[in-house]
Amino acid sequence: MNVPNNKVIKITFSEPITAGSAYNSITVKNSAGASKQMTTSISGNVLTLTPVYPYLTGYKYTVNIPADAVKDTAGNGLATDYTNSFTITPLTLTSTDPVNGAVNVPNNKVIKMTFSEPITPGSAYSSITVKNSVGALKQMTASINGSVLTLTPVYNYLTGDKYTITIPANAIKDSAGNGLAADYISSFTVTTT
Repeated sequence: MNVPNNKVIKITFSEPITAGSAYNSITVKNSAGASKQMTTSISGNVLTLTPVYPYLTGYKYTVNIPADAVKDTAGNGLATDYTNSFTITPLTLTSTDPVNGAVNVPNNKVIKMTFSEPITPGSAYSSITVKNSVGALKQMTASINGSVLTLTPVYNYLTGDKYTITIPANAIKDSAGNGLAADYISSFTVTTT
């Protein structure tokens, strides 16, 4: 669980190995049965499987090494096929303040979003937005402390207006490099008084 979405797989054998007759039949498949494009290499007694592009978040992957995929210097392969699995766990949002659909929110409200684990900025961090009902971008400062993302307005919200928060899936990531499974969208309405 919680495997990074770019994890390089390393399998260590009891002695130096070389490619066997089924070397090209080594597979990594997701839970839907789709093969993952990987590059394979051998160095001494280590077989390395490197993903060509990131794994899909939320999927379980199964590694399958056929018995004849690798062999030792005497030409002996594995006694049986080898399988192993791991899961790319998505980061989840556990609470928001204000909650989605909130009304009568103060016009200077600092937005706090709490995630399932500590987070850091992701590749789309600068694409986090808060927009009003006509689509105008609200100027905010974003900061992270542990598992909390804080969005602080630079100036007050417009009274009575509805605002929509959008956090792209890759805006934040956990320590394993996993982002949200999908974009997160929430809205709130500012008090009229």
